[in-house]
Amino acid sequence: TVGCLPEIIKDGETGFLVPPKNPSVLAEATIRYFKDNKKEEFTNNIKKIKNRFSWKYLTKAIESFD
Repeated sequence: TVGCLPEIIKDGETGFLVPPKNPSVLAEATIRYFKDNKKEEFTNNIKKIKNRFSWKYLTKAIESFD
């Protein structure tokens, strides 16, 4: 949960957010990712929202300020 990651990552949907400097929570999240086979779910969810972070989306948002 550092920088802008909490604004981009949806915890449990597109990744796991863990507090900084907490290796045990990071380890738990890593184990959960593999144990629960989250790769496909996270990948599909990321594909659904990735356009929000494209240059095309950004330029349209800027142009809409008129």
